[in-house]
Amino acid sequence: KFQKAGVFTYSQEEGTLAAEMPDQIDEEIKIKRQNTLMDIQDRILTKYNQGLVDHELTVLTEGYDRTAECYYGRSYAESLDVDGKIFFLSPKLKTKAGEFVKVRIHDEIDGDPVGERIE
Repeated sequence: KFQKAGVFTYSQEEGTLAAEMPDQIDEEIKIKRQNTLMDIQDRILTKYNQGLVDHELTVLTEGYDRTAECYYGRSYAESLDVDGKIFFLSPKLKTKAGEFVKVRIHDEIDGDPVGERIE
């Protein structure tokens, strides 16, 4: 199992051997297979994130999300522009972008760990 993975449909690239092969797969089938794999991966990621509950992570703060009314950032395990983020509250301490903070994870929402900053 991969903790985190992205799945993309195959696209023919001009000049490659694969693009010249007969019996190319229909786009509908490619999308169905992609969706099937991503459904499986979403369940794996949810289980992984649920396993983070009650654990402390060091998070690099990236900013404040006004809609969610909480801070967000990444640990060593989240890649920029590819993976999700860690969302956290910091009710007692002001937190700045670029600051490393300890976050205790208490939940998982839509594929992202959610927690609270530990003083």
